[in-house]
Amino acid sequence: MALLRLQLAVRALAAAGRAHEMAVEHAKERRQFGRVIGSFGAVQQRIADCQIDLSSGRLLVDDAVRAFERGSPDRLLASEIAVEHARLRAPAVQLGAHHTLAAVGYFEEHGAPWLFRRVHGDIARLRDLPHSAGGVADVLVEGAGSLPAARLDATGEAFRTEVRALLARFADRATFSGATLDEDVVRAFADRGWLGFAWPEEAGGRGATLAEQVVLHEEAVYHRAPVGRALGAVMLLGNSILRHGTEAQKDRFLPSSAVARWPSASATASPRPAPTSPPCAPAPCATVTPG
Repeated sequence: MALLRLQLAVRALAAAGRAHEMAVEHAKERRQFGRVIGSFGAVQQRIADCQIDLSSGRLLVDDAVRAFERGSPDRLLASEIAVEHARLRAPAVQLGAHHTLAAVGYFEEHGAPWLFRRVHGDIARLRDLPHSAGGVADVLVEGAGSLPAARLDATGEAFRTEVRALLARFADRATFSGATLDEDVVRAFADRGWLGFAWPEEAGGRGATLAEQVVLHEEAVYHRAPVGRALGAVMLLGNSILRHGTEAQKDRFLPSSAVARWPSASATASPRPAPTSPPCAPAPCATVTPG
């Protein structure tokens, strides 16, 4: 039964993926306001979100298939994780494709309506097929398994050791509040180029790989390191300056010594002073004289 559920999930993902491909091609050709619609930010973001859902779904399916091939004790858990992802995200990808295709996607001559029925038919059938060992939560709570660890490359795992060594020095600073900020920990992150981690070295970062970025955020959250606001500030402000700022702005704001001050500055900035001039008096009401 687990394999049948996985097969339905795979077919739903594949149908949603084909609809997504049609939407991408449409976005490259359909013109509106003198431009192809694929140049509009809203369309780009929707397409990117759908691609992320599809890519992650395919990776989860690959993990589940390999688990069955190996006879892994976690194969049912891996399968149900892939099924649950497909159950939630395949319809979302299909909907995103229809938004991009717009009216053309509703004509029966187009392939999108058939793909819509395929996706939702398979997802609906999943509800009628019993779980072999319960859903993801059931397997985790009642069984002896745990969520599978992300398999990272050697560079990522080597970096994990480096991050844990630093966080062990600040174990007494751990916090459950995401708003808490410890300047010593932030400074340690900045000195190592971990705030603008994926930035090139000339911009104060380390040119980190994706695996290293995953490790940094994973360990910071797991150890409750008081740097969340600093990492958020870099994501919101630093990347924009790096991509769109002038050279003078980059020289001023991107060095590690400057980046480390961003969260503190935003948290301690004085409120805007009250205006010194008196407020304007309200205009007198108009008087209507009966004639």
